[in-house]
Amino acid sequence: MRIWKVAPMLLFTLLLSITGCGDSTPEKKGSVKTDLVVTPESEFEVPEKVQTELNKLRQSPKGGHKAVIDEDRIYLIVALGERRTGGHSVEIKRAELVDNTELHVYAQEEAPPPDSFTTQVISYPVSVSSVQIESPSTIKNFVFHVKEAKDNKTPDR
Repeated sequence: MRIWKVAPMLLFTLLLSITGCGDSTPEKKGSVKTDLVVTPESEFEVPEKVQTELNKLRQSPKGGHKAVIDEDRIYLIVALGERRTGGHSVEIKRAELVDNTELHVYAQEEAPPPDSFTTQVISYPVSVSSVQIESPSTIKNFVFHVKEAKDNKTPDR
């Protein structure tokens, strides 16, 4: 009689050890990920073709992102689009090269605190950074991850 109480527990333990209980997100086996050094750039001191793309994104009400290859550097542009007040910004935090073919760019939007005084002017926050890579032409895919600022309409108290 006691075997019927223990058997389900043993079966559960066996199944758990076979299947595992980790993260179920599939990941490419054997992926090589490399963190790259991200260099913030002045939007006024970038090559002309980067400046052209920057101006296009800045004029877009919804913003956007773009990677521009110039020799051995890849310029990363993230634009938030139109904001109704000042105090907004965006920062490119890091870049990660996956298997020398895919570049993941991580950016964070910052918004003014809810109780702060801000200028009542339309703004277009933008950030430009670059990464240096030996052969940028091998990168086939650029993936931008832009984390939006928390909703500051109601303060966290």
